[in-house]
Amino acid sequence: MLKVESLKAKHLPMLALSEQTERIGWMQIMLIKTWLAEAETKLKGLIPKRQPRCLVALENHDLISLIVLQPNNRRGTCWSISLPIFIKDPINQGKQEVSKLLLKEALEQEKNIVQSWIIKCKNSDTQNLSLLREVGFQPLKLIKNWAFTSSSTKNISKELKLPSSLSWEFLSKTNAQILWRLKNISQSVQLREMLDGQWIDLLDKNQPENGILINNDKNQRSAILGAINPIYSEDLLSLELIRDLAWDSRLEEAVPQILDKLRSSQQYISIETSVNDQKLNAILKDLGWVEKNESILLGRSLWKRKLNNRSILGERAIESILGSLKPNQTPLPSPIIDTD
Repeated sequence: MLKVESLKAKHLPMLALSEQTERIGWMQIMLIKTWLAEAETKLKGLIPKRQPRCLVALENHDLISLIVLQPNNRRGTCWSISLPIFIKDPINQGKQEVSKLLLKEALEQEKNIVQSWIIKCKNSDTQNLSLLREVGFQPLKLIKNWAFTSSSTKNISKELKLPSSLSWEFLSKTNAQILWRLKNISQSVQLREMLDGQWIDLLDKNQPENGILINNDKNQRSAILGAINPIYSEDLLSLELIRDLAWDSRLEEAVPQILDKLRSSQQYISIETSVNDQKLNAILKDLGWVEKNESILLGRSLWKRKLNNRSILGERAIESILGSLKPNQTPLPSPIIDTD
């Protein structure tokens, strides 16, 4: 018998008996956060949505898999979902069936408030991509994930020598709105609508510490580059580089210094960029950063599905959708139409 429920204290001993005992500390923290998330729900908007929650799949009272949900804004209208994490192989069900059940249960959480869901998946993971398309997710953005080739922090300068018109600032209440404008510029209209965010949301996710490269020309402060927490990442030491639509030649000098500064504070930090940002990706490659993988950010909008029941994109092969995001992308599986 397979069932899904919120993480509870009784599930921790099940994990202790599995081969993944290294997750026990993480599960204990997640249990507390799940309790806090449930309290936020009961208070019905009186306090901001900040806490993640965890769902687990049980087969015959054994812990099989889990999934994590994270609010993307204080209003709780958009959440991120992790891909299912398997603790052990199911006996009577396939992993796809377990994953599908977890995803469907996750999409039922906060259903009176949540209007959209976001998830990230490697573009080589064709099984999960097919499953995500089956439950209604559509691709929004292609992302490159980078890691530095050396673990050494020698010769990394902590002092930035930027042009006089530029300054690097860490995120704070005084500059959050400047970063917010840059973030909106760097995202598609569809993604902005799904995230449904406000500038104050940036301050809730500031680890590793976010930063902004600010242009101070003509007594006007505007951001030309930002390092922000990705919408969802399994790597806790990860930042996404975003920039203004117009390329600023000063970035060729500033970006190497900023990356060095980030590495000086977090030695094993990873970087995300848009696949389409060829100039920024070329700088990373020249500096010795190595592409780990490419991933796809997908979204599911409940509001949009209600408007477009008859013209849902499920009938189109996923490779035709991704064609506009990146030509010559490796073909992905066509979706299975969910008639539920």
